[in-house]
Amino acid sequence: MDDEIRSANELQACRRKRRFATEREAGDAAYQARMEGRTLGIYQCLWCGGWHLTSRTGPPERGGGRRL
Repeated sequence: MDDEIRSANELQACRRKRRFATEREAGDAAYQARMEGRTLGIYQCLWCGGWHLTSRTGPPERGGGRRL
């Protein structure tokens, strides 16, 4: 995929997602999701610097997040 298109897609994804100010806030939200039966990871966004949740697995550079 062309880098310009990838960048535009990643920016749009960031804008759609809930942003957490701290790793702790994102971790708390991921924990709550786990209590509801969903497994989510967290990652720090390269676009906004905030923290997002993800359902993807794999290394962060491939869109995955750290599991809690």
